[in-house]
Amino acid sequence: MIATGWGAAWRMAWREARSSAPKFIFVIFGVAAGVGALTGVRGFASGFQDLLKREARTLMAGDMLIRLFSALTPAQEAELEKWRAKGVRITPILETVSMVSASPGRPPLLTSIKAVDTADYPFYGQIKLDPPQRLAEALAPDAIAVSDDLLMRLDVAPGSRVKVGQTELRISAVVKYEPDRMTGSLNVGPRAMMSKEALQATGLMQIGSRAARRFLFKLPAEGVQVATIRESLRKAFPEALISDYRETHPIITRTLDRSTTFLSLVSLIALIVGALGVATAVHSHIQQRLDTIAILKCLGARNAQIIRIYALQTTMLGTAGGLAGVAVGAVVQQLFPLLLAKYFQFSGLIWSPAFALEGLLTGVLVSLLFTLPPLLAIREVKPALIFRREMAEVRPPWKVRFRRQIPAMLSGVVILCGLGLVAAWLAGSARAGWTFIGGLSGSLLVLSCAAWLLLRGLKRFVENGPFRLPVAWRHGLANLYRPGNHAASILVSLGIGVMFTLTIHLIQSGFLKEVVGAAPPGAPNVLLINITDLEKDGVREILEAHPGRTGRIRIEPFASARLIKIGGRETASWDLRGFRRRFLSAREVTIQDAQPEEVEVRQGAWWNTNEKRPLIAVSEQVAEIFSIVPGMQLRWMILGR
Repeated sequence: MIATGWGAAWRMAWREARSSAPKFIFVIFGVAAGVGALTGVRGFASGFQDLLKREARTLMAGDMLIRLFSALTPAQEAELEKWRAKGVRITPILETVSMVSASPGRPPLLTSIKAVDTADYPFYGQIKLDPPQRLAEALAPDAIAVSDDLLMRLDVAPGSRVKVGQTELRISAVVKYEPDRMTGSLNVGPRAMMSKEALQATGLMQIGSRAARRFLFKLPAEGVQVATIRESLRKAFPEALISDYRETHPIITRTLDRSTTFLSLVSLIALIVGALGVATAVHSHIQQRLDTIAILKCLGARNAQIIRIYALQTTMLGTAGGLAGVAVGAVVQQLFPLLLAKYFQFSGLIWSPAFALEGLLTGVLVSLLFTLPPLLAIREVKPALIFRREMAEVRPPWKVRFRRQIPAMLSGVVILCGLGLVAAWLAGSARAGWTFIGGLSGSLLVLSCAAWLLLRGLKRFVENGPFRLPVAWRHGLANLYRPGNHAASILVSLGIGVMFTLTIHLIQSGFLKEVVGAAPPGAPNVLLINITDLEKDGVREILEAHPGRTGRIRIEPFASARLIKIGGRETASWDLRGFRRRFLSAREVTIQDAQPEEVEVRQGAWWNTNEKRPLIAVSEQVAEIFSIVPGMQLRWMILGR
């Protein structure tokens, strides 16, 4: 008899693992890559969430903010004045886009414009400028502060003058950091910041101009409760986004959650590839220890005791790879802030041991799951193997072969269920987790069939090919399909990695093709918005002179409007869900005298060019949602009126 306790199993597992360390080193690296990515992503996401909560005031530059895309109504202006009278400081921020040009001979650059009140902005945090100076000095009525990429693309430097709208402004500084950049509406591309006086001088903002408006609030030390003012503002600004320092910004949080879920599942794929390597290495190791296993069974060892030894070895591999991955994850977590330093000031990002333990346990669990088939195969090793190791076994009947494969098939079910639970936990959604596993299972099945067909085809080519290969080639290729090798597993592992990278590319290109293909015939490929009356003639002249233009140029006025009453019924009383709810928000309306060529009238008739009555045409989709028929009275709110 031999010792049967966990201590004896541990000692035997350690001795074998130590003597076979070189063959396991690459397996450990594979597990470490997956665990490192998983730990780094989830650890950084958790630390970032804590940062958003701790620095909420700085990230929104106030105690509270309102963001909307329409001009204020008189009632909304009165609401703001009411809170100003109670000691609440409010500063407006206006964001829009416009063309900025450096000289007549150079093409203009589409730029995000941000206009602020230098007397109050920002309430919290600091604007970092180069050269350092007070914001009020940098944003004088004739000056503008820009991002460094605008300098590069326009080939200008601080002190140069650029044209914005109908005026020229001097570049006074380069904006290195804005505390509230990620809570703004326009966060991409070149940026420019100016005072509200400079914005007025540009003439960009006219009636109907498109712009995002934010209002930052700084509450007095006492006398005004956050919940009270927020509830009052919610009633006065039903379409606005309202956020305060007690919560993380919803847009940033939603983006962070989606990115974390995606990267966590990507890390799980890397971990699965590493776990496949663990399973292959353990299977190969067990095949080399068949004599040892047979001898142990001759000495009285049970299957469970021997499986325990090799399960401990698998745990060692998973733990070693997991610990290495935790170290890699800690480095990854420190690298992420470098990529986002332009948008956030990271200070005191906390490394969480909980996520390190989470990654370690995930690595060990996934490794154990994938080694179930080779571990259960130990049960089929007979003690008599030591006497007839060199004798080939007679091929058993198919029923016997099928019965022997039952444990492996059950192991596959357990592996998929285990991975499904892990994926659901990482995604925070059972549906997303099981969808991920369903796709992965289908991919593994397709890749396995492809690997089998490839190896079968290779065998036929080597044995029955049209010409005879050299000896070295024949033996080398034959080793790929001989019994007992792991060519199929390696092909599947490589296929998973290539498949994932290629899938992202195909989805992107397919989506773009779908967008292009869905466009109606003759649709324009250039769309310009926010063209003022001063720019209209110049834009038309440029477009008409372009040699590649086809069709006529249409410059049409439009404004943002909200439907508030239909046939005497307030739209606020409509209980719309999901996608349909968006039709309660502001929509774009335009003016047309004659019926456009691409418009088909389904009900009613288009008005005459000399029509004096206030008539309107609505889309078929809007008419269906609100049950609108010709002859109904509609009431709109346009530009706050």
